Amino acid sequence: MRLRPWRGWRHTKIVLHPVNPDFEPIRLVAEDEDRLQVVAELLEVLN
Repeated sequence: MRLRPWRGWRHTKIVLHPVNPDFEPIRLVAEDEDRLQVVAELLEVLN
């Protein structure tokens, strides 16, 4: 995480760990932000 006083904080790395051990973690780093795009957002889980 990096602090930017004029804009707040931002993550420098996010690691998504799978539940299934057959898969590798997904690593998202700040250097790749120009190649990544958010296509959906989880807003709520319904029971």
